Amino acid sequence: MTNYYKKIILILIIILSLVNCPITNLNQKDDTNGNTTGGDNPTTQNKVATPVFSIKGGTYNSAQNVTISCLTDKAIIYYTTDGTNPTKNSNLYTESITINSSTTLKAFAVKNGMENSEIATCDYTIDTSAPSNVTGLMLKKRGDKYLIFSWLDPSDADLKNIEVDNITTGAVATVNPGIENITINVPVNSSTYFFKIYSVDLAGNKSTGLNIQAQAQKPYVSTYVYNSSDKLDSYSLYEYNLNNQTTKFSTYNGSDELQHYTIWEYNSNNQMVRYSYYNSTGQLQSYTVYEYNSNNQFFNISSYDSTDQLQNYFVCEYNSNNQLFKISYYNGSNELQNYTVYEYNSNNQLSKFSSYNGSDELQGYWVWEYNTNNQLSRYSNYDSTGQLQSYIKYEYNLNNQISKISTYNGADELQNYSSYEYNINSDLYKISYFNGLDELQNYTIYNY
Repeated sequence: MTNYYKKIILILIIILSLVNCPITNLNQKDDTNGNTTGGDNPTTQNKVATPVFSIKGGTYNSAQNVTISCLTDKAIIYYTTDGTNPTKNSNLYTESITINSSTTLKAFAVKNGMENSEIATCDYTIDTSAPSNVTGLMLKKRGDKYLIFSWLDPSDADLKNIEVDNITTGAVATVNPGIENITINVPVNSSTYFFKIYSVDLAGNKSTGLNIQAQAQKPYVSTYVYNSSDKLDSYSLYEYNLNNQTTKFSTYNGSDELQHYTIWEYNSNNQMVRYSYYNSTGQLQSYTVYEYNSNNQFFNISSYDSTDQLQNYFVCEYNSNNQLFKISYYNGSNELQNYTVYEYNSNNQLSKFSSYNGSDELQGYWVWEYNTNNQLSRYSNYDSTGQLQSYIKYEYNLNNQISKISTYNGADELQNYSSYEYNINSDLYKISYFNGLDELQNYTIYNY
């Protein structure tokens, strides 16, 4: 067979395949939500193009204005919003349709002398309800320029992700449901970073959010305290577990004699559950037990002596935003001694706490003030009559690290201050303590 005849046969095969293959509706498309939305071109010259919706079906957190168009010139569009198939007796489309509740929108187009179009369908879910906040938010671990937060996801069925906003740096991260933790890298240690944690649903609604602040900290192995004559007064040695949590803290005098030590114990959630204090001979002197509620927050803090006799305990209560609202202090006989009530500003930062005795009489209160970077700038103490007793001022360096803390009495007289110094790696290196006359009292050196 010559090449000429081979070509003729091939052309015939192609023509026959086209004749016997039905023409598909190229104008009709399915979106990712399974909705028939129409397309770009009419299928044939005798059939009206399927209408097209300007907004694809899906879940939205606000009302949507949907326009319907048709590529067939002068076609008339009819639609329904109740899920039934439209007819010529249905709503005549003349302007955009506002979808402000969950709706199934259907439309088709007609034109005299042509076959009616296919029916286009879109399902819209309008969800304006905010999801619940996460629970049990906590700083699980901190280390050299990093922080690890953990939480429990809310039970909302339409949870999309957890959004972690670093208010200090402006960075935003998202975490998929079920992971329930995040590692955040930060530029410097010993600087306070402010975060807000939101739950986000499929519609894009956000929960009210929870605030948390933390400092990354490179674990230091020892601290040395010197007096104003540069003589070593005491030093402390630190031991850590694999999560960089302190497990033992031992204090020695300037002659290398052990004075006392403390042991920290943690549960499987890395929460401190016991803090035990021992003297230099290793005899237990006292210990404190920490209990937590279902949100992983301190609930009960109880102190015991070496004979397991309860000495006192604190009960912590929280408001609807999971913020500490009240701490009540009881003695070992379960008698209320005093309690403190906490208040917060619009940024959910502690703004005031007031102390009352067991008879509900106000004893005094403390007011917290913040700078434009949301850092604590002043902490003022007032008596029950509102008379200022003392206040503390906080200053920061360019890395937003504490650089100076000064204490004044109610007459604005400087009482003492401490100065903070950092090494070239931005790690805390030295804290110096001065009296109100600028005389050095002592200083502490931090070793890593």
